[in-house]
Amino acid sequence: MARPRKSDASREQLLSIGMRLFSVQGYHATGLKQILDEGNVPKGSFYHYFGSKEAFAAEIIRLYMQKLFTLFAFEEDAPVLESLLGAHKKLIDLLNAGNCCQGCILGSITAEASGLDSEIRQAMADGFRDWQKIYEELFQRGQKTGEIRAGVEPDKLARLFLNHWEGGLLRAQAEGSSEMLEASLNTFCGVLLKP
Repeated sequence: MARPRKSDASREQLLSIGMRLFSVQGYHATGLKQILDEGNVPKGSFYHYFGSKEAFAAEIIRLYMQKLFTLFAFEEDAPVLESLLGAHKKLIDLLNAGNCCQGCILGSITAEASGLDSEIRQAMADGFRDWQKIYEELFQRGQKTGEIRAGVEPDKLARLFLNHWEGGLLRAQAEGSSEMLEASLNTFCGVLLKP
């Protein structure tokens, strides 16, 4: 297997730094100079990899969603609620590892979305749509097996669950604790989703 070229490594390093800083500080509070200084990468190199800060942020959103979706690669025959809670427990563990400071990039940047570049907005919309689709398919399977409450369309349940999760993450960051997020997740799954 060929080693990554230095330029590929620099690009990946910039994306990694940007992902961390955007998730902690937000989009507007993170300047290119801070990213470049931390990565020890010249400004010209940044523009070689990315056309603008907006293009960089859109790429970070897409990369973040790819990484996030690996947590939602559920086995077809695994119990639905157990799978759902297990994936979110991993996300809560990551939140706690960062002292509740490092949240969901998609949610963080969306909170700042007013007036942002259309490429960023499209990346956010795509991310939410794809994430909701994962929940929708899981809830549809759960309704077929009797593990998820019937009577509400899976797409509506998925939208409600995703909105609940993202709001809970923002509140956990504001409070500096995941306690309420964990409790509301368990209530949502145990009361609202369970048949």
